[in-house]
Amino acid sequence: MRNRLFRTLIAGLLLPVTVFTVERPVWGLDPRKLITQFIHTAWTAKDGIPGPVEAIAQTPDGYLWTGTHAGLYRFDGISFTAWRPKAGERLISDSICALHVSHDGSLWIGYYSGGIGVLRDGHLRNYPPGNGFPNGPIVSIAEDHDGRIWAAGTYGFMRLESGRWIRTGGEMGYPAPAAQALLVDSAGYLWVATDGFDFHLSRNHVLRNTVLTLAPGARHFSPTGLAVGQVWSMAQASDGTAWIADTSNGAITRLGGRTVVAAKPTTIAMGAETQCLLFDSNQSVFVGLVGGGLRRIRNLAQPKNQPLDEFRTSDDLSGGMVFTTFLDREGNVWFGTSGGLDRFRESKVFPFSAREGLNQVDQIGLTADGRGNLWLYNSSLDIVRRFDGQQFSLFRIPAGRGVQPNGILSIYAAHDNEIWVAGATEISRGVNGKFTAFPLPPGVDGANIEAIAKDFAGNLWIAAWTKESIDKVFRFRNGKWEDLSQPSQLPNYRCRILFPDAKGQIWLAFENGAVAVFDGSSYRRYAAEDGLPGGTVLAINSDNSGHVWVASQGGLSRFDGSRFTTLSQDNGLPGNLISGLVEDKSGTFWIAGALGILRVSAQELNRAMTSPAYRMQGMMINTRDGLRGLPTQVVRAADGRIWFSTREGIAGLDPEHVPRNQVPPPVLIESIVADDRSYNPADGLKLRPKTKTLEFHFTALSLTDPEMVRFRFKLEGYDEDWREPVKERLARYTNLPPRQYRFRVVACNNDGVWNEAGAGFTFTIPPSFTQTLLFKALCVLAGIGILWLGYLMRLKQVTHRVQERMYERLAERERIARDLHDTLLQSIQGLFLRFHTATSQLPHNEPARGIFENALRQSDDVMKEGRELLLGLRSTTEATRDLSSELAEAGRQFQELYPCQFNVVVNGALRPLYPIVCDELLQIGKEALSNAFRHSRASHIEAEVHYEQNQVRLRIRDNGEGIDPKILKQGHRRGHWGFPDMRERAKKIGTVVDVWSQLGAGTEVELRVPARLAYVSKRKDSSTPWFQKVWGNHQATDNSDSVGISNHF
Repeated sequence: MRNRLFRTLIAGLLLPVTVFTVERPVWGLDPRKLITQFIHTAWTAKDGIPGPVEAIAQTPDGYLWTGTHAGLYRFDGISFTAWRPKAGERLISDSICALHVSHDGSLWIGYYSGGIGVLRDGHLRNYPPGNGFPNGPIVSIAEDHDGRIWAAGTYGFMRLESGRWIRTGGEMGYPAPAAQALLVDSAGYLWVATDGFDFHLSRNHVLRNTVLTLAPGARHFSPTGLAVGQVWSMAQASDGTAWIADTSNGAITRLGGRTVVAAKPTTIAMGAETQCLLFDSNQSVFVGLVGGGLRRIRNLAQPKNQPLDEFRTSDDLSGGMVFTTFLDREGNVWFGTSGGLDRFRESKVFPFSAREGLNQVDQIGLTADGRGNLWLYNSSLDIVRRFDGQQFSLFRIPAGRGVQPNGILSIYAAHDNEIWVAGATEISRGVNGKFTAFPLPPGVDGANIEAIAKDFAGNLWIAAWTKESIDKVFRFRNGKWEDLSQPSQLPNYRCRILFPDAKGQIWLAFENGAVAVFDGSSYRRYAAEDGLPGGTVLAINSDNSGHVWVASQGGLSRFDGSRFTTLSQDNGLPGNLISGLVEDKSGTFWIAGALGILRVSAQELNRAMTSPAYRMQGMMINTRDGLRGLPTQVVRAADGRIWFSTREGIAGLDPEHVPRNQVPPPVLIESIVADDRSYNPADGLKLRPKTKTLEFHFTALSLTDPEMVRFRFKLEGYDEDWREPVKERLARYTNLPPRQYRFRVVACNNDGVWNEAGAGFTFTIPPSFTQTLLFKALCVLAGIGILWLGYLMRLKQVTHRVQERMYERLAERERIARDLHDTLLQSIQGLFLRFHTATSQLPHNEPARGIFENALRQSDDVMKEGRELLLGLRSTTEATRDLSSELAEAGRQFQELYPCQFNVVVNGALRPLYPIVCDELLQIGKEALSNAFRHSRASHIEAEVHYEQNQVRLRIRDNGEGIDPKILKQGHRRGHWGFPDMRERAKKIGTVVDVWSQLGAGTEVELRVPARLAYVSKRKDSSTPWFQKVWGNHQATDNSDSVGISNHF
C-alpha cells in the first residue's frame, strides 16, 4: 500500500475510461482497408472540445457524451455543448474519468476526485465520497445483467444494490482493495482486473494483479489464474472472448476462457504501452497507445502476417496519447486523446495516394488487364505501376530511341493480357511484367503517340501527332504498319482516344469534340450537328448491351446507330464535364464527372434519354465519402471492382458492397424560442399571447456525416404540406394567428435513410383580448351600432328634407288660398254686387233683366264653388281629416254607380296624420277604389287602414279579374294615368306603391308610410332622455318639427 500518492498522480496522467460493454455483436469498419483509408476527423479545443478526452458514451437519444478535465460535453455531430446542471444541482468535479450508459438510458459519471453521479431525465444525482463511498478516481463503470451498477476505483470496488453503495470484498471472494478495468460480456459475466494499490506490484512477478469473473446470479467471484499488471481497458471480441490492454507488458492479451484452464491466453505485443482497445464484428481490433498513437490489427486470426497499420499525430491524430475508444450505433469508431476527439468513419471507396505508398502522383492514366491487375502510369515519369489489390509493383519503360522522360501518354491492356504503353516517340509492349520497345511506323520519328489500342481482331492501332502538327492514324496488321489517315474524312486535331467496340469498329476521339468510327473501309465523322455537345472528348466506352457512350467536357452522349443523345448536369449528371462511364455486372452505371461519381440505374438513364427535362435520381460519391480529388478516368477490373484515377492517386470500390448507413437518425427538438424567450418543447406548451416570432431548434443524431443530414418540417395548423428538405437545424415562423399547433420534423442521414417518425409536440398560442371572439363580437356589435347610428342620422336627415318639402307645400297652398280670397274672390264678389245693383234698377218687364238675373244666379254657384275650393286648400293645412271615413264616403259614391260589396277595415288606434300625407293617401286610395270599381268587375272590394307603431299602411284590394301582367310590367295602361299618378303622389310623401295582381284572383294595392313621416308628433317634452334625443324612435321625429307644424297651422 505504499506510494499511494504516486499511484494517484500517475492515474491522473494515464487515466482509464469507461469500457464499452458489448451486449450484442456490432458492426465496424472494413477490415480490408488501412486506417488511413477511412475518413478521419479530429476535434480539439479550437472546435469546442478541450482535451484530454478520457471517457466517451452515447445515450439512446443519439448524443455523444465526452468526459474531460473541463467538465461534461455533449456532441450532436455539429457542435459541442458544455453540459450545465439545473438549478440546485452540480457536478462533484469537472474532471471526469469514466462514463457509462445503463439499460434505462441513464448516464453514469465517474469523477476523478471520487464519487459517482447519474444523469437521468435531465436531472443529476450525485453519490459523493464518504458514507461508505471511497475517495479517489472512479476509473471504470459497468452494469451487469441483473441491473446492478459496478464502480471500479483506485481506492475501492463498489456496487449499487437496492439504492445503496456497498464495498465489494471478501464476502464475495474479491481479495483486492481496489479495481481497475471492468467488462460485462454478452453472456452476462462480469470481468474485473484487481488493483493492489501499488504500481510496484505490477512489476513483481510474484505479487501481481489478476483477473476475476462473476457469473450471472453468482455471489462469489471466480479466479482466472491470470497474473496481470496495469489493466486500463477490457473489451470483448466478436467471437465472445475477453481481451485486456496490459499496459505493463505493452501488449493486448486474450483471456482464453473464463478460466485459464479452458485455453491458453494469447498475447500480442504492441511495441508500446497499451491504454485502450476496441473490437468490431470484422475481427479487427483498435489499440490506443500511451504516446504511440493508434494501431490496428485487421485480422486477429493472423496478427503476425499483416503490414503495420497505425495512425499518429503526423497523420493528424488529435493527440499522441489515446485514452479511450468507443464504437457508436452507426459503426463509427471514436478515440479520446490527450488533445481532443477523433472519429474514423467508413469510406465508400478504397483511396490510394502518398499515405498508402502511391508517391509522385501527377496525372494518372490507368487500365485493367484480364487477370484483375490494375496498371497505372504517371505522365511525368517513365515507369508504370501494377496493382494486384494488395501492393504496387514498379516497371520501368525502356528508353528506346531518344525517348523523353515524362513521355507516357497512353496505356492499354489487350485481351491477351499484353500491356501497351505509348508516349513521346516510342511504343512499348509488356508481357508478364517485362517491357520491350516496339517499332514505330515509317515517317513518324519524333511524333507523339497520343493513343494506342487493339481491335478485336488483334490488330494494333495508334494515333500520332507529327512534328508537322498532322494527325496520323496507323494500324499494325500482318506484321506491317498501314497508314489509315484520311484527311478528307478526319479533322486535323490530336486524336486522344482509340476505342474498339464489340462490332469490330474503331472509334477515334479528337480535341475539337468530334468523333469518328472506322467500319473497315472508311470513316464516319460525328460532331455537334449529330447531337454531340462539343468540348474535348475525354472517354469512349460501351455498355453491356453494346451502346457506345462518349464522355466529354460538354456532357454524356449515347449513340443510337445514327446520332447521339446528350445528357448534362441539368439531368442529374455530376457536372457537365464527364470524364468516364462504366457499367457494372448488375447493369448499374458509374459516371465520373467534375463533381464526383454518380451511381445510377439503367432505367434512370433511359428515362433521361427519352425525357430531356428529367433529372435522374442516384447516389453521389465525392470527397465527403473518401474520394481524394475528382475522378479523371474510370475502368472496370476483371474482378468487377471499379477504379478511378484522381489528381491525388486512385480510388476503387466494390459495386456490390458499397457501404451505406442504414441507421435512421433519432430526431430531437431541442428548444423553442418565442420572442427571445426559450422554452422546453413539451406537449401542451402554452406560449404568450401576441407571440410574433417562433424559432424551432432541432437536431438529428447521425454522427457519421452530420453535415449531410437533411430535415423536413411541418407546422400543422399552418403549413399545408411538408417543407422541402433543408440542412439548417432551425425553422422560423412569424405572426402566427392564435390557435393550437403541432410542430413536426423528420430527418434523413447522409445516405438518405429517413426517420419518418421524427419528433413533434403540440403547443398553443392563446389569443389576446383583442384576438378573442368576445372582442371580435364587440367589434361587430360596435360596427353594427355605428352603421345603425349612421342609418338613423341619414334617416333623420332624409326625414327632415321630406318635412321641409311638406312645409313648403303647405305654406304655398295657404298662400294661394289667401291670395285667392283677398284678391280674386273679393274682386269677383264686388263685380257681382255691381251687376246685382244694376239689375235691380232695371224694370221687371225688361227682357235683359231676366238674362242678368240668370247670370247672377250662376255667379252665386261659381262663388260657392270657389269658396269650397278655398275651404279645401285651408282645411288640408289646418285640420286633421279622418282617412277611413273619407275612403268610406268615396266608396259609397262609387257603389251607387258600380254596385258591389264594399267595406272599410280600420286596425289600430286612430292617430292624427300630417294633412299632406293624409291628403295624398286619400287621393291614392280614391284612385285605387276608382280603378277597382270601374275596371275589376269585382264582387267584393275592401279598404284597410292600419295604424301601426312604426308605420301607417293603406291597402285596397278586390276579388276581380286582375290586371294583365304586361300592363303591370309597363306600369300603366295606354291612355290611362292612374298608376303613374299614384306613384308620383307616393314619391312626394317618401314611399312607394306596391301592386300585386293575378288574373282571376284580383288585385291588391298597398303603400306604407313610416311613422316619422306620417304621424303628427307630440309636443316637446323636457324630460326626454338624452339617448332618445340622439337615437330617436320609430314613432316620432324631432319634436321641434312638430312644434313648427302646429304653430304653422
